[in-house]
Amino acid sequence: MAHERTPHRDQPVTDAGRLLWAALMLGVSLVAIKAYHLGVPPRDGFSDYLRSLSAISYVDVLFAAACWAAARLVLLIVWRRPFAGRAVSGAFVVFAAFCCFYAVVNVILFGIVGGFLTYPLLALIGDVRMVRSSVGAHVTLPAIAGLIGIPCAYLAAVAALTRRMQAASSTRWVSASPAILAAAWVAAGHYAYVTEFYGRSDRQVADSPHWAIAASTWQVFADGGFVRMAGTFTPGDLADFEPPIVLPVKTASVASKVIRRAAATLDVRAIAAARRPPNVVLVVLESVAARWTSLHNPLYGTTPTLQAESSRSAVALGSQGSGRFCTPVS
Repeated sequence: MAHERTPHRDQPVTDAGRLLWAALMLGVSLVAIKAYHLGVPPRDGFSDYLRSLSAISYVDVLFAAACWAAARLVLLIVWRRPFAGRAVSGAFVVFAAFCCFYAVVNVILFGIVGGFLTYPLLALIGDVRMVRSSVGAHVTLPAIAGLIGIPCAYLAAVAALTRRMQAASSTRWVSASPAILAAAWVAAGHYAYVTEFYGRSDRQVADSPHWAIAASTWQVFADGGFVRMAGTFTPGDLADFEPPIVLPVKTASVASKVIRRAAATLDVRAIAAARRPPNVVLVVLESVAARWTSLHNPLYGTTPTLQAESSRSAVALGSQGSGRFCTPVS
């Protein structure tokens, strides 16, 4: 007499299968998102396109595998609790959909700032309004469609693939095929990156945006919550910020004293000042946010001379513009 399986025994298998196919679709989605950076595959040289795609996406496949391993470990811990297993697999699917959304955001930002989001970059930007004009130019209809459509397509693909695999009779080869494909893609991608892609100017696109934000955030809090920029300054660079050297005053000769007395008598300076128009000095700081100057933020004494000059100058508190030039607000 054959005994039927109970739902309690089938549930761990179903949750593990959903977890496996969700991780597989996450890796495929991250690879497809990275393909946006390379553009449309050319008719000639498709093999080169695949090598470049594997070079910039093999770390994303490793990220998907690491997420699957962590979720699978949690699923093994709670395998006696069906509700907890369903919660783990469902939470992983939602997390993976968010990872797809975050990857699309970072691929778009890579074309703007030349890198993925990190904690120091977010601290440097500070206010989204500072970059809204640059980011707004790239928020096009295809970009919005990708931000919404790719996570939704991922959820639909996971649901369809899970139902299909549950209905079909799966074997060990079918269950092991995602791991075999992932290992082959990672090996080929690492080799292509080291041999061909490492010397390119856009090689940072091969990083994982999820690892980038997680690693930079962990480094900041591990260092005490302070943002530390890599690199040091040479003494020659710091010498540019030293105060100017005051030359010693030379003793005036008898002839110069006579000339000065004559000039004071004729009040030449007063006449010249009356005819001369007032001086207009426009101070422009390149790549310096206003909030980092002591003029707009007394907390930081970074520009004391600029703050002193502001007492007898016209100060623009803000600017706005949609083109190459900005108009002062006030």
